[in-house]
Amino acid sequence: MLMNGQHINVKFSETPCPDTSKDAGVDADCCATTHTNGAYLSGHCVTFYPRILEEPDLGEQERKVIHELAHIITDAQKRLVRRCIADKFVTWSEITDANERATDWIANILWALYDPS
Repeated sequence: MLMNGQHINVKFSETPCPDTSKDAGVDADCCATTHTNGAYLSGHCVTFYPRILEEPDLGEQERKVIHELAHIITDAQKRLVRRCIADKFVTWSEITDANERATDWIANILWALYDPS
């Protein structure tokens, strides 16, 4: 995923993922969560929960890890949208920059996969 410049902390939780949509309980389907550190290349954290180990298909486990890493790429857009929804000011330049960053990253990934060398 061309993330070799990123510093990502990985944690393993012994307890299931807390259900953030309710006041109590756990999210029984949650395998992992990712917290990003904005536009920085460090300070990201992926937490894996016991549910990931219940997945018998190792390919699906790997796909879920890739999914969590992709959150680091897409989180900038999510943060901008959240600001818009909260009626806070977002400039067109911020939207364009975030979109270009994600687009270029995806292009680099596709190019690396295509590269026949």
